[in-house]
Amino acid sequence: MEHLPDFILNHLVLVSLLVLLIISWLGIDRASKGASVSPFELSQSVNQDTAVVLDIRSASDFHKGHIAQSINIPFGELKDRLHQLDEYAGKSMIIVCQSGVTAIPATQLLKQSGYRQVSKLEGGINRWRQDNLPLIQ
Repeated sequence: MEHLPDFILNHLVLVSLLVLLIISWLGIDRASKGASVSPFELSQSVNQDTAVVLDIRSASDFHKGHIAQSINIPFGELKDRLHQLDEYAGKSMIIVCQSGVTAIPATQLLKQSGYRQVSKLEGGINRWRQDNLPLIQ
């Protein structure tokens, strides 16, 4: 460890490239997961009519409890049913799944299909329930 400062000074270009590589990797990893919104932010967006909530859980899970005004298109059917979202193209879209994991590829699919303002609910419906927020059955 006593030679570390000398190594850094003697190899400044290499150390700088390493630091840039790490920063880039962290940025790419974060960007690939997409933007997240909290349950509070989701509520605000829906109340202000600036966002559409897309629930990608199965129909049976959706009927057990879902966020008010949400649209249900199960993830496995999303690609074939994207046309059903055309009327919401100007609004931001918030994806809801069970835990926030399946929403990541759904967010990527929507962005690749031309939707620009797409985010996911942090922690999915599990987080919504944990925060004791209302669900429609």
